[in-house]
Amino acid sequence: VCSSDLTTMRACTLTFLLVLLAIGLQAKHHLIPTPGGSCSSDHNPDFDFFLHVRSWSVTLCKQFKDECVKDAVKNDFTLHGVWPNRNNGTYPAFCDGAQFDWNNISDLKTDLDTYWTDYKESASYDDGLWAHEFNKHGTCAEFNSGFGSEHEYFSKGIEAAKALPIVSVLADGGIYPDDYKEYESSDIVAILKKEYGHESIVECSRDSNDVEQIVFCMNTDLSLMDCTYGAISCANPCTGRVRIPKTI
Repeated sequence: VCSSDLTTMRACTLTFLLVLLAIGLQAKHHLIPTPGGSCSSDHNPDFDFFLHVRSWSVTLCKQFKDECVKDAVKNDFTLHGVWPNRNNGTYPAFCDGAQFDWNNISDLKTDLDTYWTDYKESASYDDGLWAHEFNKHGTCAEFNSGFGSEHEYFSKGIEAAKALPIVSVLADGGIYPDDYKEYESSDIVAILKKEYGHESIVECSRDSNDVEQIVFCMNTDLSLMDCTYGAISCANPCTGRVRIPKTI
C-alpha cells in the first residue's frame, strides 16, 4: 500500500511504471504468458497426446540467415515435428531406443523434402532436422503402439501433414502470405477451427509479430483434439495483429 510518505510514493510510482513497461513489451511481441505446465522434459516415454507442429519457412529462414537453404524455401507451413506431450505441460525427450538411421527412411525422401522440409544446411543427414526430430521426439513416440519404428514415425507424420493443408484453407478465408498486410491472429485460429473442428495455436517469432508456427494437437491415434494453453507450456501464442511474411 502506498502511503503519503514521499519516498514510499516514489517507490510505488516506479513499480507501477515498470509494470506498465512489462505489459507494453509483452503486447509488442504479441506473446501470451501460458498458464500451467513446466515446459520441462525427462526420459520417461509416457505421454498423453501429440503436438503436430508446422513451421512457416520464411520466418524460420529469417532466423537461420546464412545457414538457410534458400532454394528450399516455400510459401507453405511444412512439418517441424510430431512431439509427444503430457497434460501437465511436461514432455518426454531422448528416450531409450535406436537412434536415427537415414537408411530406414531413404524411400521417403521426396515426401520429406516436400512436407517435412529441412531448411538448414547440414553436413550430413545425421546432423539435420530429421535426425534431431527422431532422436529427441521419435524415440519417445515409438512407445506408442502406432509408431513402432522410425519409418512409421516419419511416414505417419507426413500422412497427417498431407491431410491438414493450411495455406489453401487460410486463402479460402481471405488470409494470404504478404510482407506488409496484417491479420488478426484470432481470425487465423477461427478459420482453421471452422475447417478442422478443433482449436489450434498460432505461434509468433519471439522478436516480431511474424507467424512462425501453427500447432495442431492430436490424440495418440493422430485424430485431432483441441489445443489448450494450460497443457502446452512451451507455446508462444500470438495475439493481436500478425503477418505471414512472403519473402525473407
